[in-house]
Amino acid sequence: MAKESVKQRNLNIEVLRIIAMFLIVACHATLHLPWLLHVDSNLDFLPGWKSALAYAVVQYGQVGVSIFFIISGYFLVRKAFVWQRIFKTWFQMFCYSFVSLVIVLIVARFVALPDSIAPLLSGDDPGSK
Repeated sequence: MAKESVKQRNLNIEVLRIIAMFLIVACHATLHLPWLLHVDSNLDFLPGWKSALAYAVVQYGQVGVSIFFIISGYFLVRKAFVWQRIFKTWFQMFCYSFVSLVIVLIVARFVALPDSIAPLLSGDDPGSK
């Protein structure tokens, strides 16, 4: 009987990758959705626990980015370089981004978005207040 080659997944690395993704999402949510903690979107110094929590989340988000890139690099070093993989990844990113944009634009027609998000969809500079 022929043996099937089964790739073993390292559960520890997968869990660390998932934690890194959550840290990155939390960082982006804190920076771009300030209504979560009701702090200034520029993270200007405001005394209090909300500002301290926002700073902590953003800093751990940066740690999550580093962890995610290190894990990705570890697995990519073992693979041969193929141009097709770059184009496939770019195409997937483009498709997911386009679908996400369409969904947000459709939802924005029926649901009132927070004041901090509305300028992003209209093309206005959110920092020019």
